[in-house]
Amino acid sequence: MVGRGLIGELFAEAGWEVSFLDVDQQLLELLNAQGGYEHKTVSNAGAREKWVPVARSVHVNSAEAPALLAESDLVATSVGARVLPSLAPLLASARKLSGRPIDVLLCENLHAADRRLGYALAALGAEPDDFGLVRTVVGRMIPAAGPDAGAAVVVEPYGELPIDTAAKRRGGELPARVIQDGSIPFDFYEDRKLAVHNLGHFLAALLGLDRGAEYLWQAISMPEIWGLTFAAMCESSAGLSSRYSVKMSALLTYIYDLLERFGNQALADPCTRVARDPQRKLGKGERVSRALELAESAGAPLKHLELARGLALEARGKL
Repeated sequence: MVGRGLIGELFAEAGWEVSFLDVDQQLLELLNAQGGYEHKTVSNAGAREKWVPVARSVHVNSAEAPALLAESDLVATSVGARVLPSLAPLLASARKLSGRPIDVLLCENLHAADRRLGYALAALGAEPDDFGLVRTVVGRMIPAAGPDAGAAVVVEPYGELPIDTAAKRRGGELPARVIQDGSIPFDFYEDRKLAVHNLGHFLAALLGLDRGAEYLWQAISMPEIWGLTFAAMCESSAGLSSRYSVKMSALLTYIYDLLERFGNQALADPCTRVARDPQRKLGKGERVSRALELAESAGAPLKHLELARGLALEARGKL
């Protein structure tokens, strides 16, 4: 969903020709037949629609895939932790065909995504300068499409994409909404997304389910849930502020903006989707444990983060 919901839009907005690789043959056939897809941005203030043109859509396991990557000026991935290393053979084949380094934006919301893919490429004999592996942080909320959506996507207005400016790239322009801020370690952006955005999102959904809310906007509209979620996000933000020397006032602005975004009724994001897989989200380095780790290291209160952990533990096996 991130591919069509954010990356395809950013690339098309920059005037670039957009192509997709995927494993969903039905989706690929639809994109090729239509020549693109509907992209709808919704908020409580209204909606706007655009058409994102797509030049080619190819199955990732097809003979065409390496050549398509080799011809590309910039590649972006959004496949998840389990699948990411398996892209190494395809990228290695594309590198041989292209005869030049390939830049890859890793839109995975995954700690050390560059190392995970880099190890897999090195195992195939890739040299360090063969690829520019660039970490990003995807903050846009993109609910799963309904069964009748076809290739269309519905997204929220937020669409910035921070990238790791310390990563090696061969150069070239990037879309306008890519944030290239080298004044703060990129780990800050990853931790902020995980320990504030994802943590708050998850907690609000768990609380919503506990109180009978179907959608996230219904949950966050309850004053008690808003207050508990805000307090937990403040606890993890205190840890972020201490770790990265970022002013708490800036993090509070980020929190208030997120809480407003959580209240996007038109997005219709179900609490069950946001709260699913609590076992994974309790794991080491995940949203709950990372938020607790940051807050504890700064000597910040843990009361509301402990609430998040307790609710997640109770939800194991249920969601």
